[in-house]
Amino acid sequence: MPTDPLITLALAAAVTSRVQLGTGVLVPPLHMPVRLARTLAALDAASGGRLIAGLGAGWSPDEFAATAPRPLAERGEALDEFLDVAAAVWGPDPVSFDNGRYRIAPSRINPKPARRIPLLMGGRGPAALRRIARHGDGWLPAGAAPAEIAATMSRLREMAESVGREPSSIGCVTQVGVSDPAALAADGLARVADQIAALAEAGVEHAYVTLPSAARNLDELLEAAEALHAAAAPAAGPARIGAAPE
Repeated sequence: MPTDPLITLALAAAVTSRVQLGTGVLVPPLHMPVRLARTLAALDAASGGRLIAGLGAGWSPDEFAATAPRPLAERGEALDEFLDVAAAVWGPDPVSFDNGRYRIAPSRINPKPARRIPLLMGGRGPAALRRIARHGDGWLPAGAAPAEIAATMSRLREMAESVGREPSSIGCVTQVGVSDPAALAADGLARVADQIAALAEAGVEHAYVTLPSAARNLDELLEAAEALHAAAAPAAGPARIGAAPE
């Protein structure tokens, strides 16, 4: 089971100064909304404004049964609720909020984020896309082919424009999964570079590559990351390339 993402990012923030710190994806419906909003604000403030909040509604019945304040069937509503709570908590003091379920009496809630935290959201269904178009800074698909990404991004930008947002404000970040150690050989990394180039052509702005899943040790990881960057950078165009920590 992976480590807690926010603890992991806090540790990363303590030993870095430039790298962006992102979740992909964090499931707010598994958390109490005010507490999660405060934690994300504290992480962004402590890191000097480097947090990217990748969010999703969740899907696992077991996770919801174990930890969620609301049932799986209400996961979309819970995510929308978190977005409303976070907007209040991250906004100016005094913070005040009441939606009938959660109430924040007029309060000072600090620290505030160092910047407006970018919100990326997963999902492919109509409700998820509407949420991104209204509230998100980008789409965070998992395992989507370049053709699907291009079509969905076009649709998202049309939806954003229809609600009065600038279409170009919607970006796309996606994962490139690498789990087989054989993929770290030169020909395997060349195929990963080709995949990144195709994603960039489809409109992906940032691809994070899970090289640690395939590497057997740190030296192998660093060598593969350097080789992949050299292979992918010329073809990726405007897309940024990151090696995802685990």
